[in-house]
Amino acid sequence: MYYLLLTEAEDKTYKKHESDSLIAIATEYFDKTDDVKRKAKAWYYRGRVVDDLKDAPRAQDYYLKALQNEMEITDYAFLGRLYNSIGMLYTYQEVYEKAVFYQKKSLRSFELLKDSIGQSFVLRDLGRNFTALSENDSAIFYYERALIIGDKSSKPSIYKELGNLFMNKGDYSKAYECLKSTLCFPLKKTVLDPVNLAFGKLYQKTNKIDSAYYYLNICVASPRLQTRAGAYYFLAELEKDRKHWEEYAKNQIQYEVLRDSMNMIKQTESIRKMERLYDYHQTEAKLLQAKISLEQMKLDNLYMWLLVIASLLLVVFVFVFANIQLKKKRIRLQEHKEKLVALKKKREEDQTRIEENENKIADLEAQLQRSCEAHGEREKELIALRKLKLEAENKSLECVKTENLLLIEKFCVSDIYYRFHVKEEWRPKPEDWKELFKCLDETYDNFTHRLVGVAPKLTTTELRVSCLVKANVPPVTIAMLIVTTPTNVSMIRKRLYEKIHSETGSSEKFDKFIREF
Repeated sequence: MYYLLLTEAEDKTYKKHESDSLIAIATEYFDKTDDVKRKAKAWYYRGRVVDDLKDAPRAQDYYLKALQNEMEITDYAFLGRLYNSIGMLYTYQEVYEKAVFYQKKSLRSFELLKDSIGQSFVLRDLGRNFTALSENDSAIFYYERALIIGDKSSKPSIYKELGNLFMNKGDYSKAYECLKSTLCFPLKKTVLDPVNLAFGKLYQKTNKIDSAYYYLNICVASPRLQTRAGAYYFLAELEKDRKHWEEYAKNQIQYEVLRDSMNMIKQTESIRKMERLYDYHQTEAKLLQAKISLEQMKLDNLYMWLLVIASLLLVVFVFVFANIQLKKKRIRLQEHKEKLVALKKKREEDQTRIEENENKIADLEAQLQRSCEAHGEREKELIALRKLKLEAENKSLECVKTENLLLIEKFCVSDIYYRFHVKEEWRPKPEDWKELFKCLDETYDNFTHRLVGVAPKLTTTELRVSCLVKANVPPVTIAMLIVTTPTNVSMIRKRLYEKIHSETGSSEKFDKFIREF
C-alpha cells in the first residue's frame, strides 16, 4: 500500500520516475487481491512510471491491465486520467485512430465529473489528433470547445494551434485573431517562439513582407530546432519571391541542415522505439516461454501426484481386497471348524445316546422278566414296545456310523486306492486323477469341492497333493507320483497350510487339517 501511495504522490507532483521496482511490488500484491480499484491504480501508476522511462510497449501493456475490471470502477477522475494516458501513448506512437477512441472515453469521464480543466486538455489533445489525421473541421470543432471551457494554462497553446489550422484553411483573418489572442497571456520563450513563427508564416502568406521578416528573424535565434528550421524555410521563400538568390541559397542551406538534423533525431528516435519494441517482444517471448515451462512443470507435478495417488489407491485397493479375501477364507475355515466340532459333538451325542438306550433296554428286559409275575398283559406289551423303539433308534444310529465306515472301507479296498499306494514306478494319467478325485468326493462328502471353496487358488499339483494326503498316501510315494523329491513334497504341504490358513505352519499341521477336513 505504501509503495502505491508513494508512486501516486510522486506522479502528482511531477517527479520524474527512475525505476519501477517499488510499484512492481505493489502491482504483484494487489493483483492477488479482490480490491479492484487499488489493483487498477497500481497497474496505472506502473504504466506511468515505465512511460517516464520511455518504454511505450510496457506502458501500454500496464495501462490495458489497469482496464481489466473497467466496468467495476466508478472513480471517473481516475478513469479519465487512465483513458487520456492511453490516448497520449497512442499519439506518441502515431496510432491516431486509437488515440481518438480513448481520448473520447476520457472526455466522457471528465464530463460526468464536470471537470472543466480535464475536459479542456482532452479536447485540445483531440484537436491535435484530428489535425494529424488531416480532419481539420473536426480538429477546429474540438479546439473551439476547448477554448470555451479552458483556463489560462491551456488557452495559449489552443489559440496557437487553432490559428495554424485556420491559416492552413486559408482563413487568414481568423488565424490572425487566434494568434493575436495568444499574446494576451504571459508566455515563456519556448512557447512564444512557435507563436512568432506562426505570425511570420501568416505575414509571408498575406504579403506583409516587413512584418514577416521581423517575426521570422526573431525565430532564427530560437533554441527549438523545429522553430529555427521553420524560420529559415519561410525566409528562403521570401527571398525566393524577391529573387534574392544569394540570400535564398543561404537560408535554404540553413533550413536543409536543420531539417537533416531533425530527420536524424526522428530516425534515431524511431530506431530507439523499434529497439524498445523489439526488447519488449523479446522479454515477452522469454516471459511466455518461462510461463510455458512453469505450466509444463505444474502439469508434470500434477501427473506425478496423480500417479502417486493412483498408486496409493491401487495399494489400498489391493490391501482391502486381500483383507476381504482373508476374512472370507477365515470365515470358511471357521465354518469348517464349527462343522467339524458339531460333527464330533453329534458323534459323541450319538454314542452317548446308544449307551443310554442300551442301559434302558437292559432295564426294560429286566422289567419284562419281572412283569411276568407282577404286571398284566397290557403293561408287558407297553414295555416290549418301548424296548423295540429303543432298539430301532440304536440301529438307526449304528447305521449312520456304519455307512460312513463302509464308504471309507469301500474306498480303501478300491482299485484306485491300491494303484496310488503301490510303491513302484507308475505315472498316473489324467483319468486316474479324475477317478481319485471322484472317489474322495463320494467318500468324504465332496472333499475336493469343499477344499477349493476354502482355497480357490489351488494349483493342480497342490490339489493332487491334498488328495493324496487325504487318501493316506505316504510322502515318499507322493513324491514319486508327482515326480518330485520328498523334501519338495514337504515344502508343498507347508505352503498349502500357509495358503489356506494365512499363517505360518508345518507339513504335519497340514496333514492333520486335511484328515479332519
